[in-house]
Amino acid sequence: MVMKNPDVEFCGYCITHPSESKINFRIQTRGALPAVEPFRKGLNDLMGVCQHVLNTFEVRHPWRAQSQFCPLGHSWGAQGQFCPLGHSWGAQGQFCPLGHSWGAQGQFCPLGHSWGALGQFCPFGHSWGIPGQFCPLGHSWGVQGQFCPFGHSWGAQGQFCPLGHSWGIPGQFCPLGHSWRSSGSVLSLDPRVGG
Repeated sequence: MVMKNPDVEFCGYCITHPSESKINFRIQTRGALPAVEPFRKGLNDLMGVCQHVLNTFEVRHPWRAQSQFCPLGHSWGAQGQFCPLGHSWGAQGQFCPLGHSWGAQGQFCPLGHSWGALGQFCPFGHSWGIPGQFCPLGHSWGVQGQFCPFGHSWGAQGQFCPLGHSWGIPGQFCPLGHSWRSSGSVLSLDPRVGG
């Protein structure tokens, strides 16, 4: 539209981010022509195109609260405003950044994270322990609120069982490849080893 003007050398624009309500324009004109006139005309043309798209959208899509529509891929918040693409709304009527989900305190949890009891988020691949602290990647929590190293599981006494082991009734661990009998003695899982 603006480029159709023979006095315009260059015209470009960019949208900084979908969640921001601004567009950056750059216009370079030939000679001493002020850029404001072709910009104003081009902007009016652009607004006409946007209005046409909006009118088409209104016919095909139902209106939401307060006579506002929710664009494709968006969801509505409590205040009747729409949430940007890929976002979801929190308890305070604010939107959560792309790929995030909301926690109990109205704050957002980063991508791949989950919320703990205290409204703080747990890092990617982690899970929460009893005191509201997180367990490192691949770990699980014991009864004392401390984490169990990767591949380990917790025993009755709040101590962890080494990798590949499982806990017996007395709270001692069973050697690798073994399991505990109801009497508390070791039963071999390897048929070549006596139990």
